[in-house]
Amino acid sequence: MSELVAAPDKYVTEAFEPFKARLRANWMKGFQALMKYDQFSVRGYMMSHGITPLDDYYSIQWLETLTDGSGLYDQAFAEGVIDDLDFDYYTGAQKVDWYCIDGGTELLPIEMNKKLKMPLKTEDLGKRVTKISLIRDDPKTPEDDVYMTVKVDSEKEERKYMTVFATPTLACLQRIDLTGLELLYEQKDAIRSLHYDTATKVGMQFEYAW
Repeated sequence: MSELVAAPDKYVTEAFEPFKARLRANWMKGFQALMKYDQFSVRGYMMSHGITPLDDYYSIQWLETLTDGSGLYDQAFAEGVIDDLDFDYYTGAQKVDWYCIDGGTELLPIEMNKKLKMPLKTEDLGKRVTKISLIRDDPKTPEDDVYMTVKVDSEKEERKYMTVFATPTLACLQRIDLTGLELLYEQKDAIRSLHYDTATKVGMQFEYAW
């Protein structure tokens, strides 16, 4: 138990590193090997594969407390491995330059929009979408022509697009009418059940306990 307290990273490495090494060597083969364990959460994999000395809930909970964010061991094991690989893909002499966007990631889509041949206008932003549909066999269009329509609140006519990237949160996406998109059951279930990792940590210091 003393080693579990003193060197928690050792046990996380023992669980993740064999899969990370395969992914570095050959992404497709490594991913296929990882998918064999996709039924496990991180916690479930550790408890069933003898990762910690006790293999119990509390020791693995201790690892999560020291090495990761609260609740992240409940995510898929495959997600945990790939998440851990993000900043650990290149090893040895390979050098990686990391960059930070001064002003926040909000600037990324703004600058991308400027590169478009027909950039979005200010009046196109901040609209509320109520419905997205896939249109097949429209008699008004050439044969085999497939396109998508977007219904914007307060607009009478639906907008027509060849491709639509839906980027709202999944909670917001559930409030958009997607019945015309021919989504598979698995896609609908993912929209309903997936949740987000914590993206921001805020530290607050007080002069006295409150």
